[in-house]
Amino acid sequence: MRLARSITHVSDRSDEAHSLSSESGRYASEGETVIAQTVGDINQIAAAVDQASERIRQLEASSEQIS
Repeated sequence: MRLARSITHVSDRSDEAHSLSSESGRYASEGETVIAQTVGDINQIAAAVDQASERIRQLEASSEQIS
């Protein structure tokens, strides 16, 4: 009887470990998606800043020609 209880206990803990492992995998996958989106957003911001910087340089050059 004690052996059966021990086996059941080990089986229950194994099921719990499997469940936690699967949940951790899902969280890791979701985190990867969020990070990829964040990197994409940062790259878009960097491109916008580059474009604005170039436009400012052009305006500065035009301003110097007017003066």
